[in-house]
Amino acid sequence: MSNWYAEDFDDRGNKPPDVNPFTAGDAWQKNATSDSFVLDDSDYRREGDELVVTTGSQLPAVCIKSGSTSQLNPVTVTLSHFPPWAFLVGGVLLAILFQKKCKVTYFVNKEVASLYKKRRIKGILGIIPGVGLVIGAAVSEQPVLLILAIIIIIGAIILLVRGSLGLAITRHEKGVRFWIKGFDRKFFERLENARTAA
Repeated sequence: MSNWYAEDFDDRGNKPPDVNPFTAGDAWQKNATSDSFVLDDSDYRREGDELVVTTGSQLPAVCIKSGSTSQLNPVTVTLSHFPPWAFLVGGVLLAILFQKKCKVTYFVNKEVASLYKKRRIKGILGIIPGVGLVIGAAVSEQPVLLILAIIIIIGAIILLVRGSLGLAITRHEKGVRFWIKGFDRKFFERLENARTAA
């Protein structure tokens, strides 16, 4: 698949062939700007620090956090998005009614995946003693234990957040195209280097 910029077209709009080293097949640039290049015209494109995808898209075989192209694990997730007003007005039920879902496959380097998994495990394990201290503080009426519990729980939550790969839908277009954030700059740099070397 190609990731062409607009300047790669001639005056007649002809599209030169190219092969993206990360995926098989040809793709063409359409309506691109200098900060937006298409990775697959039918599936997804870049807009700033986000990717615009359609449900079922498979991203290039590049780690979304480290930019590595070796020892990759494919990850398929279904992301959900609902307008904030739906939750505020009608709670969970209305949010579910208005939510849109997007299934996407991306890649993560094995070492990166292991690092994020360890963070999540530490976060979960940190919540357990935190809750225990909250109970102990309530029974013994010791404010010091409550303060310590709060600190531990906050630390555990931070680890859980840092253990998440952080992909999220920021907006969508009629439930067909989705804008997704959470990609590291190294991911985009890798794609740009491949495009330059092509």
